[in-house]
Amino acid sequence: MRRYLFVESRDPFETTDGQKWLQTIRQAKTEGMEVSVYLTQNGVLPARRRAVFDGGLKTLAADGVKIYADSFSLRERAINEVADGIEVTGMVQFLKMILEPDVKTVWH
Repeated sequence: MRRYLFVESRDPFETTDGQKWLQTIRQAKTEGMEVSVYLTQNGVLPARRRAVFDGGLKTLAADGVKIYADSFSLRERAINEVADGIEVTGMVQFLKMILEPDVKTVWH
């Protein structure tokens, strides 16, 4: 089985291609691939527990996509609580994920 790690580093309000990005992730999951999303830098902004616009994260989590948020990026943006379905991890965990030999990493 193919495994993909999609890395989101941008706030959904920074770019107009957010819906296409979300669609690509959902399509990979629908096609039976193991899919994870790692939020870093401004990509963690929609992960806030009370975010009005979540950039599609709730939909992805409901589809069974594993979502991770970078702890350093959260601290830098004073985000103390993340939405349900999002796991807070550090850079060591991220490095382990991208160095797994069967994982394809796609960065946005």
